[in-house]
Amino acid sequence: MKILLIFLLWMPWLVQAQPKTQIKIVVPWSAGGSVDGVARLWAAHLEKRLPVRAVVENRVGANGIIAATHFIHNRTEPHTVMVEQVNGYLNHYLQADLSYNPFLDLAPLASMAEQYSVLVAHESLAINHWSQMVKLARHTPGALSFGHGGIGNDGWVIMKIVSRKHGLSFNEIGFKSGNDAVISAAGGHTSLALANLTVAQSNLQQVRIIGKFSPRAPVDVPLVDIEHSTVILLFANKDMAKTDFIKEITKHTRQITESHDFQQQILSRGNRAITYNDNEIHQTILKSVEIWRQAGLVKP
Repeated sequence: MKILLIFLLWMPWLVQAQPKTQIKIVVPWSAGGSVDGVARLWAAHLEKRLPVRAVVENRVGANGIIAATHFIHNRTEPHTVMVEQVNGYLNHYLQADLSYNPFLDLAPLASMAEQYSVLVAHESLAINHWSQMVKLARHTPGALSFGHGGIGNDGWVIMKIVSRKHGLSFNEIGFKSGNDAVISAAGGHTSLALANLTVAQSNLQQVRIIGKFSPRAPVDVPLVDIEHSTVILLFANKDMAKTDFIKEITKHTRQITESHDFQQQILSRGNRAITYNDNEIHQTILKSVEIWRQAGLVKP
């Protein structure tokens, strides 16, 4: 009995004393953004399940190219993963001198969340509805300044789709992130901005949301005539994708995205947790490529 009591007293110390494996999570976007928020929430859940210490590393710039280049070419870190949007594949078509091929060098492991974009306008702009924006832009070509998170960013993609479908032109201004684009609109420096719902909701005192691009977006605003969303995925370097460690991370990621707590926390941030199988992830990537082709971003 004494031996059992001693063991029970020492057991918490033994659990704490177990060495934790450090896992690095590369995020190509700034802290506080939608992708970063999903990555950090997932990391917290992962630490509760496995003896790991998850560290998020934000490598911002060039529409994710800086982060992806480091992630793909640095093959000496077996415990490193990346959380990124499907839009990361678009760089393959936008950059002729890209030092990697995302379709060949990245291994998508698991889906994490569906991310929604919205259109916001500065409060002083006499626009309360998507249709009013289209009418004003059509009558004043190039007069409306339109901010987005940089070439290749999801907001930039949607802007290209909108312009192509409705024959509109804007004074286009690219920022380092969608967050910066919304902040600019909030300050009255630009008329409009496209960004994810998470970022837009944090700036509602200075801007208002005048349109959403998916009926699943959890916000009560007009639905525009273009449906679009993107998916946030967990990636591994293809050379590490079949290691036991990555397989274990993938298994737990799928369980996390299915959990009620994670789903509610993701929903509160303006996204939706999703669990796709390998084929559904593949089809999502192919669908995105087709959307880019229809927007004139991918050559036939």
